[in-house]
Amino acid sequence: MSVYGGYNEPRIRFDAIGEAWKLVQSNMGTWVATMLAYLGTLFGVSFVFGFLGVLISGGNQDGAAYFLVQGIANLISYALSGWLIGGLYRMAIAQVRGEPVQVGDLFKATDVIVPMILATMLIGIGTMFGLLFCIVPGIILSSLWMLTYPLIADQNMAPVEAMTRSLNALKGQMGSAVGLSVVSGFVASLGILGCGIGLLVTAPIAVLTWAIVYNDFFGSQTSSEEPPSYYSQRPQSPPPPPGQMPGL
Repeated sequence: MSVYGGYNEPRIRFDAIGEAWKLVQSNMGTWVATMLAYLGTLFGVSFVFGFLGVLISGGNQDGAAYFLVQGIANLISYALSGWLIGGLYRMAIAQVRGEPVQVGDLFKATDVIVPMILATMLIGIGTMFGLLFCIVPGIILSSLWMLTYPLIADQNMAPVEAMTRSLNALKGQMGSAVGLSVVSGFVASLGILGCGIGLLVTAPIAVLTWAIVYNDFFGSQTSSEEPPSYYSQRPQSPPPPPGQMPGL
């Protein structure tokens, strides 16, 4: 009997969305505050640089100074986004593993800023080219790369290695990967209703969903020969008494 619920490998589970919702409910205050900090940081930086751009250019939004400031703002926002997404996934993975999380954890992924930024760029470019070919290939690629971010956040992998590991892990279940990506994305988008306030709850559900999938596939990887501890395993027989042969 397989330790993976009847399969020889981990499977993508759609009930991960329900599990993610339960995790959000159990720590609602922390996740809402974390999303407020996440969005507040990004919007705050955009506002400050937008104001500086107008101030430096004297209100001339067609001037070189304005575009220079806005270009710098975009680069900083991109770096911030990579940093904070790394923090979100580290929080999500920690909670999936039963560890305590707090809002400050959002800002503790400084060691993966560069690989997260590079991964975002590579995935964006790959997805864009895929979308040019009748859209579907782009959706498939973005779905198969969904474990890239948690791989980088949890194991500090290089971007290309993380993308490759994600694709190899999920390509055998491509239909399920695409389905879960679409459904979790739809759940997250529901937060736009109600003036976007719902994003404070639905966005963490999407992040936690893929953290659960990541944990199913990779776990803590303390040993390459043992399955992760979150899978139910067959009961092991106690060792025989000294002097007794096994099986007797």
